[in-house]
Amino acid sequence: MSEIKGKLLIALFVLSSILQAQVSSFYNSNIWYFGKYAGLNFNAGYPIAVYGGQTNTVEGVATICDPNGNLLFYTEGTKIWNRFHQLMPNGTGLLGHFSATQSSIIVPDLNINNKFYVFTVDAVENHLQNGFRYSIVDMTLNNGLGDVVPSQKNILLHSPVCEKVTAILDQNETGYWILTHEWNSNAFYAYHLTVNGLDTVPVVSNCGSIHSGGAYPNYAWLDGWLNAEGYLRPNRSGTKLAVLRYRAPLELFDFDRGTGQVSNPITAPIPLEQSSVCEFSPDQSKLYVSTISSALATTNYIYQFDLSQPNPLNNVQVLVHLTDGNEPSGIQIGPDGNVYVSEFNASNDVKYLSRIDNPDLPIPYSTYVRNAVPLTNDASAKRGLPNLYYYKGFQFITEVNKNEINENVNFVFKSNLSNSTFLFKNPFNEKILIKIYDVSGKMLEQFLLSEKEEKEETLNYNNGIYLSIALSDKHIVSQKFSINN
Repeated sequence: MSEIKGKLLIALFVLSSILQAQVSSFYNSNIWYFGKYAGLNFNAGYPIAVYGGQTNTVEGVATICDPNGNLLFYTEGTKIWNRFHQLMPNGTGLLGHFSATQSSIIVPDLNINNKFYVFTVDAVENHLQNGFRYSIVDMTLNNGLGDVVPSQKNILLHSPVCEKVTAILDQNETGYWILTHEWNSNAFYAYHLTVNGLDTVPVVSNCGSIHSGGAYPNYAWLDGWLNAEGYLRPNRSGTKLAVLRYRAPLELFDFDRGTGQVSNPITAPIPLEQSSVCEFSPDQSKLYVSTISSALATTNYIYQFDLSQPNPLNNVQVLVHLTDGNEPSGIQIGPDGNVYVSEFNASNDVKYLSRIDNPDLPIPYSTYVRNAVPLTNDASAKRGLPNLYYYKGFQFITEVNKNEINENVNFVFKSNLSNSTFLFKNPFNEKILIKIYDVSGKMLEQFLLSEKEEKEETLNYNNGIYLSIALSDKHIVSQKFSINN
């Protein structure tokens, strides 16, 4: 890369990002099974619908693959299927619940290869009575297809807890924190899983609001229980937790990966009606929250919170309002770095997933694409997508091998009117995202260019050296430049 002072001509080296499933040496979730017989395979670098999945469930699911992206097993909290979509011999009768928002999560045993912890939570339909439990799957059993170890099945950790469970890589990246939230309490429970096994004495953080109540006057059995629903969602760095209760305000917390403590609650000033799912954008600057319809109201919105702004939970905009009866339900980042949304309709099967394009950008640059990923003809989306987490060594597929130089593409930015005004030219038949950084690594601004678009931008920066990066699904381009007025 070359540095040009004064009038600027930036000749950009193009670094090719070949979208293939090149995984790390760690387990991953490149294959999803969810909803009604729905399946997706991301191993080509983008989601391809696949047959065979046996889930016929409304909400939470979890999947796990080997380091090469081959399916190992999946669950909806009560049953476990192996890679051939067969029930494991001892894989029924788990005391989770298929209607729990985050019914389960699968975390590898860090000391013993081929062993996995399957953590489960119960649902409000069962009044949460089965609590937070774990079972051990040993992949050496059943001729290598795996089975639940009979003596290590449905082991109770705590009760009652909400429909929430997640995992966060610890500070030293030698273990995971497994988190849930107590019901009728403001207590977070964090269990440390390391090479020494699972510490069954949790770190307890009494912080934020009490999780209780939740009106549902048309259904007495659930009335007063619905606030147990809702995601417990960490950002990529594991430093923030977004927490939802069905009929209560969104809360944002700090998380200490060293101690397992949750602290510093921030509460959204306005409750979002019937909110239960959320997801951070890949760069952690945005948070997406969906609200759905029921007997109590009709909303069907997805909101974007801009966490990069002061008072982040006050900075909210509507990304989309669905008016055809579909409810934006599960929201999950895929292995490719895109954010996917399952839409649910009680009257009609929804045969696709939708997608949030440019999720790191503010609205209107972040957009909602309906029917982005068709499912197989026997499948439909429901309310849940796999409950995933950022494991050690995690990379989005689009981040792998972005350092290969492709000199066959010329990509030119040049000065146009003055030393600080530049013409940005996109030669590709795809959108690109431009990000500009100073020498300290601070991002100063970002904007989109459409296919073949040319755009003038005046950069009101001090004299100095800067870095521009252009990103698309297939390319990454970077170049130093200087301003010297």
